[in-house]
Amino acid sequence: MQDGAPPKHTGGARTQCQIMPAKPPRGAMRWQPLRTPHLPLESQKLSAHLAEIVGKDARGPIKRLLSPLPLHELFAQAAAG
Repeated sequence: MQDGAPPKHTGGARTQCQIMPAKPPRGAMRWQPLRTPHLPLESQKLSAHLAEIVGKDARGPIKRLLSPLPLHELFAQAAAG
């Protein structure tokens, strides 16, 4: 466009297909809503954090809900199975 006018939008971006992620199987991920200061946590991760849910509180060996293992060990456990 040599006259300084912005190029016209042709709608190409709007007509492209959007790839949506597949939904996980029903019941695959269950979230535990916890009281502050904790964020919601997937039920599967409770054992990795050595925690249990009591009401809306998480109880574990550490005052805050933190993993007792270093991240590289958590990733190794997840990759193993």
